[in-house]
Amino acid sequence: MKIMKNIYRFIVLLLIVSACTDRSMEDVNKNINEVTDADPIYLINSSFNELFNRNSTWDKLADLTNHYAGTSNPSGYYYKFDSGIWGFYIANNNLKDAIKKTEGSQERVDQLANALAKIFRAYGFQRLTDCYGDVPFSEAAELDENDKPIITPKYDKQKDIYYSVLSDLKSAIDVIGDDTNLPLGSSDRVYNGDLQKWKKFANSLRLRMAMRIRFVDGAKALEVLQDVFTKPLIDSEDESAAFKNWDETGYYYYGFNGLKAGTRTNTSKRMVDYLKSVNDPRLPCYALPVVEGVNKGGFDGLPNGYDDNLNRSNFSYCGRVTYQKDLPTMNIMYSEVCFLKAEAYLFGLGVVQSNDEAQQWLKKGVEASLNFWHRKDTYIENEEEVTDFLYTQEDIDSYLVSDAVTLSGNQEEMFEVIAMQKWVALMTNWVEAFAEMRRTGYPAIEVRTTSDVPRLSLGDTNGHWPRRVPYPDSEMLYNKENYDIAKEATDGNSLTYRVWWDVK
Repeated sequence: MKIMKNIYRFIVLLLIVSACTDRSMEDVNKNINEVTDADPIYLINSSFNELFNRNSTWDKLADLTNHYAGTSNPSGYYYKFDSGIWGFYIANNNLKDAIKKTEGSQERVDQLANALAKIFRAYGFQRLTDCYGDVPFSEAAELDENDKPIITPKYDKQKDIYYSVLSDLKSAIDVIGDDTNLPLGSSDRVYNGDLQKWKKFANSLRLRMAMRIRFVDGAKALEVLQDVFTKPLIDSEDESAAFKNWDETGYYYYGFNGLKAGTRTNTSKRMVDYLKSVNDPRLPCYALPVVEGVNKGGFDGLPNGYDDNLNRSNFSYCGRVTYQKDLPTMNIMYSEVCFLKAEAYLFGLGVVQSNDEAQQWLKKGVEASLNFWHRKDTYIENEEEVTDFLYTQEDIDSYLVSDAVTLSGNQEEMFEVIAMQKWVALMTNWVEAFAEMRRTGYPAIEVRTTSDVPRLSLGDTNGHWPRRVPYPDSEMLYNKENYDIAKEATDGNSLTYRVWWDVK
């Protein structure tokens, strides 16, 4: 009898632990359209890690952006791959609940919570649609005319999503006004509840989105930009939207465990070659010296798509600085805003055209990136272990006056300089880097062929660089009718289909 009681107690304990820890199954089975009794602040806080930390470091795109190479598969992601960022829909459920609970409220705290939830939701959908193209949006986490959950939401056109999100951001900025704080507690590891910084984040997101669509919808882009430049933007490194990692609560950089445990990803040859060609101080941060072979002690990146016998030790592994436990997770950084402003001044978009202003904002963007990556690492020098910075302030100052950070030539050549520096600065922010490479055309990725040396994988795209992320297989099972429409619109869920704004 005593044994049976002990067994019973053990089972109860397991059930309690399971109920506390198995959040994923609760999320999967949750009625996604039910407005819960949870406080709106709690609902907003529950989205932070999913939205600003985990999905910002989606390393499958590290290979496509030619930052890393051979992240999990040495031949690269020219094959259909899993869609981790689709998990934003879990965060969207809670954000939508928060919006519903606070819509129309006369309480100021509810109005502010409503505005912030809309900003977060806008950011999530901007990144989601940039990856996939058309996605469920207007019916996601909504009810039908009978107040029943819409479990098979339609896919909205990317253009419609952009227009709606841009409108939501503008109205949220207006609602926040001069208010300074919303008590989010310790969950806000970006701005600690500072509403004026979140307002700058929202306006900086509008800047990002307006520049994203300028080649396909110049009139709308200009309309947004003219308003954007009348409002505050992220304007210092301290205001960068970076999710702060590692403290007593146990948060750490999302890529830390996998990379430090020995999966041993290499740095891309394209990245290493570019950094070497311009004598960029960030090279030892992004790549480690080769440990074996003819290039031992030097820097030599792994070609993306490498499809031959591979000894990773013959190529530079990715720099430890790029996956340190306390590395902040990038979202919208001050450096990105500087590069966007440099582009705006170069082309006279929402501001008076000025090459001099473009040059100044380019330099500020590069300087902000150099400051961000000015981090200590532990390495061996003269057979002794040393912990120190990998480059000096003198290195920074010298690089900022070099040709690599100087605009010259025609307008397109100057644009290339801005785009390439932005590509380098976006290391670890791979969702944004993937989008910008498609938008700007830089760096240009050549079509792989069967005659390439070394041999490169042609994948499912016959060697063509992917232009989007494929919809997840789960959509075929749970939202088939709408998935089939989206599949047909994307040439069979093709990796090489271009999303609406991808026209350059």
